[in-house]
Amino acid sequence: IFSCRDLVDRRVLVLIALIDPSVTSAAVNAPTNVSLSSYNMDLVLRWDPPEGAAAGVRYTAGLLRGRSFRNFTEDHCVNVSSTWCDLHPQTISPYGSYTGQVKALLGDQSSDWASSLPVTLDIDTVIGPPNVTLLSSGTTMDVSIRDPEFAVSKFKEVYNQVQYHLTYWEDGRREQADNVNNQSHSLVTLSGLKARTRYCVQVQVSTRNPRPSGVSRPVCERTGESDGAPWAVALLTFLLLAAILALGLVARLYRRSISHVLCPRDALPSHLKEYLLAPPTSVVKVWSYSQPEEFHQVSVAIPQEDGGTGPTEPEAA
Repeated sequence: IFSCRDLVDRRVLVLIALIDPSVTSAAVNAPTNVSLSSYNMDLVLRWDPPEGAAAGVRYTAGLLRGRSFRNFTEDHCVNVSSTWCDLHPQTISPYGSYTGQVKALLGDQSSDWASSLPVTLDIDTVIGPPNVTLLSSGTTMDVSIRDPEFAVSKFKEVYNQVQYHLTYWEDGRREQADNVNNQSHSLVTLSGLKARTRYCVQVQVSTRNPRPSGVSRPVCERTGESDGAPWAVALLTFLLLAAILALGLVARLYRRSISHVLCPRDALPSHLKEYLLAPPTSVVKVWSYSQPEEFHQVSVAIPQEDGGTGPTEPEAA
């Protein structure tokens, strides 16, 4: 049983609802499943639309540093229709703790702020894979590792203690891979590889971040010709040194005999010296040899006073 006053109040509420339905409608619901993620030191806020959201709902997102609302900034994504927002300005610290917040907007109405869980960048960021290049020389291969690039700061400035973990295998034999772990330098040399063989390498980085980096894509390179087995080089070196030592020992033990052979004390006989100093007989014969001179006999007739001619002695010409 209602009193007259209750009936009047109910009629007034019905009349107001007929004139302006928005007065009695429920407030705009807040976005759901709000999450803040970080990849290589960026900050991205994502969310789902409110339950039962009407068409045309929009959003405004902001970033809260630490736990104080005084450090809240709302100038990243204002009145946007997308359900994500990039929140990493250049002023954020790689060691800071951040919380993302978002609210829904529908006309003049807005929902309450919905918050994500806090994210501490240097601890929670997901580190991407490094870049890897290979350079082969003979049966060795140099693996050059380039650290991931961060949106804020540099990799080695945030993580000064880095360990590189390498996995390498012959192309097509991934199940027989070998590992080289806990390398502190970004240049690692793989030795003892097979000649003229294609090898593939992957690298992962670990830091004080509880999660290691992503694994780099496989990079492959072929080795060159064999540069000789190390044991063979060592054996040849040993044999050469042994031969030098043996020659030195023999020269020391038989130095007198060797000196007598090279520098004899007895003089050569005089006839042997003359024989050695005399020129060869073939040369003497060549020097003393002369061909006979060729000539033709000529007769000259001289006229006499009585008009006759008389013979004269022949002359050689």
